[in-house]
Amino acid sequence: MVGGDVTLSSLFTDKSDNLLVYSFMYSLGERASPACNSLLDFLNGGTPDITAMLNFAVVAKTTPE
Repeated sequence: MVGGDVTLSSLFTDKSDNLLVYSFMYSLGERASPACNSLLDFLNGGTPDITAMLNFAVVAKTTPE
């Protein structure tokens, strides 16, 4: 899901009781943190492996472009 409000329970699936939540942060001036961008670029390729073992969500104060 991209954007919008979700309930905590909707972030869980039948495959796992574990949930990894990554908080995407912004630096001063409302720019995306370079470290957060870099980490999410890295995780993008690993998401299938991550979600095979646990539930994964990225949260931010705005929707991705």
